[in-house]
Amino acid sequence: MSDMVPGAAPVNRNLKILLAVVASLAVAALVAVGVIAAQHHSDRDEAKGVSGSGTIDGKATSISTKDLSQLAQDRTRALVTGDEDAFVAVFADDVKDQQRRVFRNLRRVPLDWDTAGFRVVTSSGRQSSVLGGSLETQVDVSFDHRISGVDVAPVSEGYRWTVRRTSASAKPVVTKVAGTPYAKSFSTDADATVAYPAPWDLYDDLAVEKAGSVVLMAEASHARELHQAQSPLRAAGDKVLALWKTDGPGGRTASPGFAFVYEPDAKKFADMYGRGGQDRGEDGITVPMISTVRAEPSVAGARVVSRVTTPRVGQHEMVHALLEPLTGRSAVGSLDGPQPWLVEGVAEYVASTGADDRGAHAALQRVGFTGRLPEQITFYSKDATQQSAHYELGRLAVEHMADRYGKKKMLAFAAVQYSQPSGLDEQLREATGLDKAAFEAQWAEYVRGTLR
Repeated sequence: MSDMVPGAAPVNRNLKILLAVVASLAVAALVAVGVIAAQHHSDRDEAKGVSGSGTIDGKATSISTKDLSQLAQDRTRALVTGDEDAFVAVFADDVKDQQRRVFRNLRRVPLDWDTAGFRVVTSSGRQSSVLGGSLETQVDVSFDHRISGVDVAPVSEGYRWTVRRTSASAKPVVTKVAGTPYAKSFSTDADATVAYPAPWDLYDDLAVEKAGSVVLMAEASHARELHQAQSPLRAAGDKVLALWKTDGPGGRTASPGFAFVYEPDAKKFADMYGRGGQDRGEDGITVPMISTVRAEPSVAGARVVSRVTTPRVGQHEMVHALLEPLTGRSAVGSLDGPQPWLVEGVAEYVASTGADDRGAHAALQRVGFTGRLPEQITFYSKDATQQSAHYELGRLAVEHMADRYGKKKMLAFAAVQYSQPSGLDEQLREATGLDKAAFEAQWAEYVRGTLR
């Protein structure tokens, strides 16, 4: 959420992020089929002493699928066992120091080491040469990891390694590390990357604190602020989880905890988790984390990134993070995500401290009330007052549903909306006994009562 502009509210871009992820994964899968087939052919030829052109030459240089997989396996083994020297051994000298810092940062994060590892997704570039000499290729590697008590399954961060082999007898080394880029829908889209950089990539020295259900991370220079925020953010997380435990629907797996990154610097905030430097003045944003370890991509967690450590902002974003894993597999990549008035309304309902604490109700009075729920396509407005009014309308919709039909009905409705966004009418009828038009009319009277 954002208080950078009076009355402004956070821009939730989860749908756009999910669409980009799925598009990128689809492209990667198609490329992988062709590349892996070609590489398997190259591997068979290697065994016969034959180069990529079919010429017999014992001095041919190649980079095989086995070579690439070995690089990933070696790095996994070193990270899991805590062997720093082995971890950096696969990197060229000019990137060793940077990767040494990544190793030290990662070892501070409470990861589930049984599921952490690096996995080759796809590669491109020249794989063999009959002339010998130096070869270079790029490989996309998924860092599958699960923050203990936060993610419901291993999530994926995309690295793009540049791999070089200087001769047939030399070992392949990684000469450059970047993020796996998203496939762009439009040429004007930002150069975003797959959940890269994470805090362990971005910071030279990462501070990590565990506060109940919340894992807190920040650059070491902000360790003092992080420590001071530990207690209030723990309380914020406890409140969100307690609501779900008491009134949430059974049989649905929400986030069991939260990963919170404090980053007050505007540029670093905008770059975090591959958002391509997009900064619209938010105080906080929640980034859904995608798991690609199964056949179908799914949302397995979330990361809260915040420029402030106030509980109000933290709690709003933690509600988003709580609900992200409820996103149905059929909804990942859907053009129609959950209704934003619900997404932001639930977060505001839980996080609000009362008495129009962010001026949203005053914004609604200034904008005027049309009697209609905000439309999905226009919910996030560039006009701060209009958007703040939309957030208030969402909060009032959720508040009305909770007050009249109960929190259990409200949270069950939220859960199924995340799972299957296209079923709004049926879901409203299940929660309230009313179709959308009747619910909207009933809610409109409730809103008018608050505006008198």
